[in-house]
Amino acid sequence: MRILITGGTGFIGSHLARRVVSDHDVHIFARGESSTERIADVVSKLTIWRGDITDPDSIKDCVAAIQPEIVFHLAGDTSARRWTAGLSELDSSLDVNLGGTLNLVRALRALSNPPRRMIRAGGLAEYGEAPVPFDEEALLKPVSAYGASQAAATLLVRALRSQLPFRVITLRFAAVYGPGRSEDFFLPSLIVHCLEGKEFPMSTGDQPWDLLYVDDAVDALLSASAAQVDCDEVINIGSGRKPTLREVAEAALKKIGGPARLRIGAVPPSAGEILKLYCKIDKAREMLRWQPRIDLDSGLDRTIAWYRQRTGKIA
Repeated sequence: MRILITGGTGFIGSHLARRVVSDHDVHIFARGESSTERIADVVSKLTIWRGDITDPDSIKDCVAAIQPEIVFHLAGDTSARRWTAGLSELDSSLDVNLGGTLNLVRALRALSNPPRRMIRAGGLAEYGEAPVPFDEEALLKPVSAYGASQAAATLLVRALRSQLPFRVITLRFAAVYGPGRSEDFFLPSLIVHCLEGKEFPMSTGDQPWDLLYVDDAVDALLSASAAQVDCDEVINIGSGRKPTLREVAEAALKKIGGPARLRIGAVPPSAGEILKLYCKIDKAREMLRWQPRIDLDSGLDRTIAWYRQRTGKIA
C-alpha cells in the first residue's frame, strides 16, 4: 500500500515508519527543518516530502502526488502541555493541532481517489479533568492548550464525518515512552539524569500515570488501519495500568543505580498539569483486537538500554 505518515520523523512516527517500510510504499511528510536522525537506518527506503502542515498548499501538493491509501496523521505540537504566563503556546497549538489537521482533511477530501482510512493521534490530555479512568464517552475537560486543541480537532473531524469519503479513527494515546523520546518529557529526562549521576527534581510523584511503550502504540496504529470498523471512532490506547510517577521514578533509579537521587517534591504543580492520567481500554480490545504487550518493567529495561548506549553513560 501507499502509506503517508505526517510527523514521520518524530518519535512515534519514526517507529511506525521503521515497522512498515519493508512491506509498503512509505511516504513521510515533515517540516523542512526536522531532522531525519530517528529514521537514519531506513531513510533510503522511503520518500520524504518537506512542507508545513499549517500550509494548505504544501500538504495539498503532497497528497495529490502520493495518492495515499492509508494516512497516519501523527504531526502535532506537544510543547503546550503547560500554560506559560504569556499564553504563547496558544498559536502553535491551534495552528498545528487544529488547523493542520483540517488542512490535511481538506486535501484528502479533494482527491479523486481518497484514502481508505485516516488514523490520527489524539491523546488523553483531551480529557483533562474528566473523571478517571477516562472513558471515550466522557465530557472533555482539557486544562492545557495542547489538550484543548487536540480535543477541538477530534470534535471537528467527527462533525465532518458525513462530508468525508473516508473513515477517520482517532486514537487517544496515554503517555507514550521508549527509545528516541525527547528529553523534554518526564521519563527520558529522568533516565538521562540518573545515567549522568545527577539529582532529578520532580513533583511529589503522587500522580497515577498511564505509560505506554512505543511498540504497543505502533501495534495500535496498525490494528486501527486494518480493523473492520464501520464508522468513525475515538478509541483510547493505554497500558491498562496506573503506576504513580514516583513509583516509575524509583523503579528507573533502581535499575540504573549509581549516585543519582530523586528530589521528591522539588517541583511544584504547574498550570495545565493533569493530576490523574489513565483510561479504560476495553474499546480497543473489542474493536481493534489490540492489547498492550510490553509491561513497564520490560519497557523501562529497553528504554534505559537505548539511552545508555546513546549517552555512553553507565551511571
